[in-house]
Order: sequence, then structure tokens, then C-alpha cells
Amino acid sequence: MAAVLAAAALLGAAPMTPMTAGFHQQLKCNGGYITVDVANADAHMTPEHAFAVTTAIAVGQDLKRTVAIREVDHTDAIVSIGYVVDGAFKRFPRRVLLPAVPPKPGEHMSYFNITGVVIEKHYDGTRPVSDPQGKPATGYAFSDYYKGQRLNTTVYLPGSGLTDARFYNLKAPGSDLICKAR
Repeated sequence: MAAVLAAAALLGAAPMTPMTAGFHQQLKCNGGYITVDVANADAHMTPEHAFAVTTAIAVGQDLKRTVAIREVDHTDAIVSIGYVVDGAFKRFPRRVLLPAVPPKPGEHMSYFNITGVVIEKHYDGTRPVSDPQGKPATGYAFSDYYKGQRLNTTVYLPGSGLTDARFYNLKAPGSDLICKAR
């Protein structure tokens, strides 16, 4: 199965993060952790083929959980369509969150965060990473910006998900939350 995912990723045929119900990932951070869980979204509330992506970020005793509603389009890009807030689906205009094939370095796209603010996502280029078997691989780095300020940088290995994440000034000014996949 891993060989199939790796081959598909090289051909651009696998989403950056596996969008299948049951996918789970945990990243260990300095002073916390991040989990990502994918499930089928409630079809009564969201589009038929949507996924609910629950992200939990724990820093010390503080835990924040977000449920984002995502789809995979015909190109295998992950598309942001909204969030679940207080049990209700909050829809935003569709925006590509993660392309199936990385764009050229410096290119960017935008999406809406849970409050409706537009976030710019810039492609930063490739980074050396390790695949789930510990072998050298190529990851793709993206940074999110709000009003010109970088919020985070995440590195994805297609077909496997996140390998690294860095949240700037999240713990305190000048103190970044730095995370690595387990």
C-alpha cells in the first residue's frame, strides 16, 4: 500500500493529506501536540462527498479543536468549503486549500479561516523530509499569511500528510510551536 501511495504521489495523483475516513495523524511539538482526523462529514448538513477534518492543537493545558469541511476535487486538490461551528455548517466560497500538484515556488492562493478572514497560502518550495518508513523524501512547504504576517509553515509529503509544522509566536511572542510527525 505504501508503494502505491508513493507512486501516486510522484505522479501527482494523491492529495497532500490523505482524505479518507479514518485517517489519523499526530505531530509531537515542543510543549504540545497536533492531531488531524478525517471522517465523512454529516451528509444532512454538508455536501454529499465532503469530509470533516478535525484538527486539535494542544499547547500546555490549552486545547483548541476545529472541524473543517473539505472536499477533494477532480484534480485531487483539497478544497476548503467551510467549518462546523456550534453544531452548524458555516459555508464559505470554495477555495483550493492544497493543490494536488505543488505550484511553482512563490505562487499563492487564499482560503477563509473559521472566522471568515481571508488567509493567503504561499508555496515555499521543497524540503527534505523522511517518509513513514524513515527513507529520504521530498516534502512541500506552504506558509499561511494574514495581512503580511506569517502565521505558520507546514510541510506535506503527498499521500502521507504533514511531516512538520511551525506556528509562529503561538506560545508567546518570539516563542514558536515546532512540531514533527511521529
